[in-house]
Amino acid sequence: MARQWAFAALAVVATFFAPTCAHADDDDAVGSTNRDKRPIEELFKTDVVYPQQKGELEVELASVFQNHTGVNTWTIPVSLEYGLTDRWQLEAEWDSLVQRYPRNQPPVRGVGDLEVGTNTAS
Repeated sequence: MARQWAFAALAVVATFFAPTCAHADDDDAVGSTNRDKRPIEELFKTDVVYPQQKGELEVELASVFQNHTGVNTWTIPVSLEYGLTDRWQLEAEWDSLVQRYPRNQPPVRGVGDLEVGTNTAS
């Protein structure tokens, strides 16, 4: 039974991470339907927060759908923040799955960008 679950999990991972070509897209692209600024969302997307405490780990998983002229994009970003000290944290953000739906073309999927950085409290 455990062997069947392991095989099923491997099949799901292979399906999502199969080697395909994906291209980055600028969020501020001309014709984007996402260009309207939403002040409350912009507030929560800033780095004006306190860093994680020493040894604390924050994991965030989201689903983002963007509707652009000619192509729709669905992304699953993963974000990790780990407190190295009470005033300094290590951050990593990864678009674990990026799937684009170009008009009149088959969907394209792949792994997205990886960003690594640090943040300190002032």
